[in-house]
Amino acid sequence: MTLSSLIVPAVVIELLLSVAWNKLYFSWGLPVYVRRIRVPDNFSWQLPITSMEAGVARRFWPVVAFSGISNERCGFRESFFAGFNLLRVPYAPIMRGVIVLDAARQEIRVAGLCNWYVLFAGAFIFGPAALRDAKLIPMVLILLGGSYVLQRVRFNHVAETVASAVKSG
Repeated sequence: MTLSSLIVPAVVIELLLSVAWNKLYFSWGLPVYVRRIRVPDNFSWQLPITSMEAGVARRFWPVVAFSGISNERCGFRESFFAGFNLLRVPYAPIMRGVIVLDAARQEIRVAGLCNWYVLFAGAFIFGPAALRDAKLIPMVLILLGGSYVLQRVRFNHVAETVASAVKSG
């Protein structure tokens, strides 16, 4: 059994779960980004998904798609079908997003859950390669770190859009 026979199916399954807005996929994972937004007592506990999609900056970035996955959760990710634009900043998504309405804590959490392919690639490709040639470690860290920083900017845009929606009522 080759390495690609393990990783390729995992990547395909992850892609299908993401495109299908699978509730479990957007609810469970390793959190690598979390931002908490306090909400007032009179908050309606409804997220305006349409206005959030319009509110997230997209001039130089891939389009962010949102989907309600339950009454208290909304998933988000870079859209696969928004078309290609050479002026957009390319990056490999490190995480998928979820917005959690937590009435008990009087907060909304915007969280980024690590994509499975990052974990698989780290465990089965980058890890063994780094053991053979330590010069690869800085390169891998720069690539993953750079993608994370770019995507963190996107998740901050989402969190700012959610915070604006909370303030406007």
